[in-house]
Amino acid sequence: MDSNTVHTRSLVLTAVAAAAALVVAACGGGGGGGGDGPVAISGVVADGPLSGVTVCYDSNDNHQCDSGEPTAGPTGADGAYRFEVPRDAAGAHAVIANVPATAVDQATGAAVGAAFVLKAPPSGSNGSQTVFVSPLTTLVVNIAREQGLDTAAATAQVQQLLGMSASPLANYIGTPDAQAAALAATINRVIVDITQLATAAQVPAEQVQTLVEANTSTNLPALAARVGAASGTPQQVAQQVSAVLLADANLSAGTVEAQAQAQAQLSAPLQTFTPGPFVSVRRFTYTDAANYFYQLFVGDSTQTDANGRFVASEVRKTVQAGVDQAFNRNRAYWTGTAWKVCNRQWQVTSNLDQTASAPATGLFCESAKSQTRVASQDIAGRRMADVVAEMRAYPLADTDGLPTDWGPPPAVLGNAVFPDGSTLNSRVSVNDIGNTDSFGLLEKLSVRGTDGYRRHVMNFDDEYDETSLAANFRDPNVVVNGGNAAFLDQYEVPQPADASLLNAKRWLIGFEQTDANNVRFFKCDVVRATSAEVNCVAAGDGKNSEPTAVGEARVVRIVSGYPAELIEKTQRQRFFIERDGTVFRGSTDLQRKSYNQRLNTTAWTALRTQLGLPAHAEPQAPAGPGPFVSLRSFTYTDSANYNWRDFSGNSSTLDAQGYYLISERRETRTGGALQPFQRNRLYWTGSAWFDCGNSGIDITRVNSVAPFDSRFCQSYDDERVSSTTATLDGRLMSEIVRDIRRYGSKDGTFDYRNWGPDQNVHTQLASATFPAGSTLSYQGSLRKATPEAIATGPNDQVRVAPADSSQPFDTWPFAASLDEMIAKYPGNINGGPINGSTAIFVQGYTLPAPPAPEFTNQAQIRVSFDANGRKARFHRNYRSVATGNTTAYVTLLDTTYTIETLGDKRVLKFAALPENFEADFLFQRRFAEHAGGVWYGFKDSVTGQPGYSLRINGPARDALFTALGIGG
Repeated sequence: MDSNTVHTRSLVLTAVAAAAALVVAACGGGGGGGGDGPVAISGVVADGPLSGVTVCYDSNDNHQCDSGEPTAGPTGADGAYRFEVPRDAAGAHAVIANVPATAVDQATGAAVGAAFVLKAPPSGSNGSQTVFVSPLTTLVVNIAREQGLDTAAATAQVQQLLGMSASPLANYIGTPDAQAAALAATINRVIVDITQLATAAQVPAEQVQTLVEANTSTNLPALAARVGAASGTPQQVAQQVSAVLLADANLSAGTVEAQAQAQAQLSAPLQTFTPGPFVSVRRFTYTDAANYFYQLFVGDSTQTDANGRFVASEVRKTVQAGVDQAFNRNRAYWTGTAWKVCNRQWQVTSNLDQTASAPATGLFCESAKSQTRVASQDIAGRRMADVVAEMRAYPLADTDGLPTDWGPPPAVLGNAVFPDGSTLNSRVSVNDIGNTDSFGLLEKLSVRGTDGYRRHVMNFDDEYDETSLAANFRDPNVVVNGGNAAFLDQYEVPQPADASLLNAKRWLIGFEQTDANNVRFFKCDVVRATSAEVNCVAAGDGKNSEPTAVGEARVVRIVSGYPAELIEKTQRQRFFIERDGTVFRGSTDLQRKSYNQRLNTTAWTALRTQLGLPAHAEPQAPAGPGPFVSLRSFTYTDSANYNWRDFSGNSSTLDAQGYYLISERRETRTGGALQPFQRNRLYWTGSAWFDCGNSGIDITRVNSVAPFDSRFCQSYDDERVSSTTATLDGRLMSEIVRDIRRYGSKDGTFDYRNWGPDQNVHTQLASATFPAGSTLSYQGSLRKATPEAIATGPNDQVRVAPADSSQPFDTWPFAASLDEMIAKYPGNINGGPINGSTAIFVQGYTLPAPPAPEFTNQAQIRVSFDANGRKARFHRNYRSVATGNTTAYVTLLDTTYTIETLGDKRVLKFAALPENFEADFLFQRRFAEHAGGVWYGFKDSVTGQPGYSLRINGPARDALFTALGIGG
């Protein structure tokens, strides 16, 4: 809201507040007399101060003023009231204000135009007190009653949902608060507009009040966002926001009577239900027996835990052109203590059924809290067509809109009737109470690098090209699209006149990385054929937070400027979450109400039978421990040239310490020929050198419970720090392979952009899908310890230069000892020549580009020795384009070395390595005497940071291999 208009309203309220304060003081408000006599309750009734209002003390807690209750009024221009109550009743009951249509709002100087009721909750004091009454305090009372909360909890909830800096019970007139005053003015406008609509339609007074209470508490975050983003006078803002909220609620002159009747049904005394097996039909759309969708909740409410709660599973079935479409939830929820991947169907909710004194409560995926009132009506003997027509005409909206297409077209049902025992349950739910955080397991933030390759952001500290998500921050002439801004959210709109565009609006977000967390929002059209963003228009600026730890993850939230329109349309607010080696898009689902009607088991069975639909398949519990296969790495050029590595085992077969064994398999084909795998490694276990072998059988021992520690080759110690599994049933292989190849983190030194086949080349993946049971897992492991190791392959033995060093390298003799190697590679430590004959190779790497035209892009690190003082000198060199020889040597580091005896072998270690060597290559270089020669050795790094990898399971692997024409 514009600050000048807020300030103008504040001046009006402050001037009136001074007079109000004098009246309250004169009446003794806030003072406390002694003795046993009555005490005073006084205060102000406001939007702005309201004159002409009657105020009472609700001694019998029926939310209205009755004869004999302490009463004051009508209020004067200051909105002040005062009455006395028995001392022992003070603070125990609500204060009710009956506002007539003729009451004057001192902030506007005009009559309010409709009769309504404001309330303030019990204050809890037993002495004289001041109680402020406003639309905000009314919200607290209504939410407390609706959800069965005490005043403190309801107050905290309203403050959170509206994003208020002060308590909604605070006197925003006595202590001017522009934010609270603006919110109160808007809520008051909503109350008046609904009341006028309902009164004009001759809705009974008690239904009017129910309608007002239901709609003022339905979507407070959207209301607050709209108020915060609006401009104009407070009255203009209130009118604008009220009009939008009523339109969203489908409230108009044509619907208000039907809505009032529906709300009255839902507010009737609570019914009880007989426990037992149940099917509850949440959603159902139907074109014909080959094209339909339903969502059911199924369970048995007689099977309860110690707290009386029962679980329900969710069934979703989509059939298109006669083919079942797989459902994948792939969402993790914050439970308050951990991020939990929600089951796809099995036992997704925990519930307490409705009783005569309390609505039903639910907990979805151990995270999202809900409360539901259910009103049941008997539909036995009624025509199915009539009932479905009424359901389609239901005036109250579910989270995905009005049920205008619920079920089949009524005409296809003919004269079939529902049998005995059929009921239709109308439900109103408060969903995501307190708001719910979650993130999609396949929804990742991606960037396009300077090389044009798109990959997923690894973490919030990832140093990607700053222009890749900068939108038009740097250059106002940039055409914004998904290539330079990140996807934020999308929702449906009416079909544009341009048929080439989708009926959708897509929102993008750009980041100005060089400034203090600035972000910019863009609203775009979407091209139907390509799903590309066009016509992107800037829609406001904001800021995001610094990363904050939430469980094992870090979260960045948008803390200001989030578009009100986006909140209103989607009922959520996006955030970004870093875990499992990547950054996911998350969302805070905002507390809101939803309405739906559900058929019971008997009615649903009759309806689906009439339509020729089979019964649903019962959800099955997720697979527990047992046999498994996991594909760890995979590269593929064609069916004659590929490499893969997988792990297999049985996690239910445990030893006495609770560990199970994993075997490793590797296959490499080159030109169609199978290449034998040779591990060629010796590892120091701490007491002996262990030859890990090539078979890979039982190569790893893994703890079945936290901390899930493991030991590879009797020497590498790891601990699993995170593990998240997404289901792939029915997903296109091309989409999933593309997702894997974009994974930004590396598995050791393996770059995922080389994983598997290039889906743009191997086009058969564009139509191939993963079968049931396919999964993709993210796994984070923290390396705790690594061994001293010796590479024993045919190319790992150290050679020394002969007298004629121009001879081919593969004819050079092998060093017989470390002492010989040291003597033969003196380098220039003592002034001698430096070249490939006097400095031994340590590690090679590829540069992004040649450092100069005369060099290739291949660089090397070499080392030379001086036995006197055990000195070592590291060099960097390039390779000449003209001769192929190493050249351009530069000294990187002078250090020393030691030789340590481990078992029957001697190992040379360096006191230091060149800067960034270990960070770049993830190991420390060693040389070792073994089998009468000298061999390259190493010690893999312990970085203190988790490493991440992706894996697909056996069914996914087998299906992918089959599509590519290779065996496993």
